[in-house]
Amino acid sequence: MTETVKVLNQKAPISVPSAHSESGEMFISTLTVQNLGGQYADSYAIQLYGEMARQTFQPGELLMAVLKFRAVQSGENVYQKVTAEEILRMNQVNNFNNVF
Repeated sequence: MTETVKVLNQKAPISVPSAHSESGEMFISTLTVQNLGGQYADSYAIQLYGEMARQTFQPGELLMAVLKFRAVQSGENVYQKVTAEEILRMNQVNNFNNVF
């Protein structure tokens, strides 16, 4: 799903061990964003992985993002997991050809 969102905040990236990475570690960061549309628009905590997690986004910055939503069950609880497949700043939207 492609969304145009506003950055609320971002946690600093952390490095975790990963067998899937050439260097043996992977970076993870959480980006909190809100859909456009005012104070009560939907907001999401998005997980960023790898090089995308190392990017710095400023509060108030507008982004276009391809998001992947999944439901994950843990015991009796179900959680929504949101990950970013691609993120571009609005000044880079002309390079965002594969979305439409």
